[in-house]
Amino acid sequence: MTRLLKKYTILVVASIVIIRLATAIIITIWPDLLTIKISDIETHKLGTVFIERGIEYFINIILIILIYLEMKNIKVYSYPVLILTFFSNLLGVIFFFLIMAYQRINIKPIE
Repeated sequence: MTRLLKKYTILVVASIVIIRLATAIIITIWPDLLTIKISDIETHKLGTVFIERGIEYFINIILIILIYLEMKNIKVYSYPVLILTFFSNLLGVIFFFLIMAYQRINIKPIE
């Protein structure tokens, strides 16, 4: 359990850092990527949150696959946790550990 806790803590922190760095790099390379030209004088600039959310959802899909493989190994399936992980990787990992802890507490050997 400690090994998994370290693994997913590193993955969540690394994903947050990668999302922010990738967004900054993309905006630095293509500064006019989110600029929409309405007319000769008027332009609208969208926020970088669109790029950030897209990268975040892509990384969350990778994290969902990793959590699903761990669930398969311990034979506990919780699809709401996988759906929650898609929207928030931190909450998904927290609920994954809560389900793992609940399963380990409730298993009693049959004598």
